[in-house]
Amino acid sequence: MRCIFFLLFIVFSITTHAQSQDPWFQYHSEKDTYSIDANNIHPAAFFKELSLSSGIEIQYDESIVKPINFYGKQVSQDAIFRFLEKEFSTLTTYKKDKDNKDVLTSLAVLPKGQFQSSKMVVAVDPVEEAIKYKKGEMNKKAMPTYVTRFDHLQKKIQQTIEKSAQQNMDREERRKQRMAEKQARREERMKQKKLKLEELKEKDPELYEKQIQRWSKFETKTEE
Repeated sequence: MRCIFFLLFIVFSITTHAQSQDPWFQYHSEKDTYSIDANNIHPAAFFKELSLSSGIEIQYDESIVKPINFYGKQVSQDAIFRFLEKEFSTLTTYKKDKDNKDVLTSLAVLPKGQFQSSKMVVAVDPVEEAIKYKKGEMNKKAMPTYVTRFDHLQKKIQQTIEKSAQQNMDREERRKQRMAEKQARREERMKQKKLKLEELKEKDPELYEKQIQRWSKFETKTEE
């Protein structure tokens, strides 16, 4: 009975992991299209993915919590916006880019029939967005829109965002460095232990076997 339960648990775990890894929102840069399989997706998640992939700042009323269901394969950004216009009230903002062309930079999403709100939420943290841009992780479609939007911010706001983004990146770099140093020290300790065991094997084979058994028991307890 225990074996059956264990096998069922493994199958369930594998299936759950596969589902969680399945990308429901994909942007295809080569065709400038999207493949979306949003099945009861929270609006916050939907708006965040759309904002990150397009570079458009999306703000939505915090009362919008009803799950979004949208399916489309190789659909255009306009098709997604038409869907949003059908489900919600939307307000768009355009800014001039460096070539003096109008660029859609912001989209406000409100409950149907409502056109103003004092409780708007930004889909993507500006600092998170700035980090993606600095690291080169932003796709080519989003970058020009993001740059245009960023250029229109007040200098003080630009400086605050860039400073926070750099601080976060520096902290992450220090964390990675500490982890790498910790791993290097662990590997060095293991190396020294193995060298001592090799010496002990030649000098005292019986004691060597006892040490190996003790080490094996310790590793087994650690894994448990």
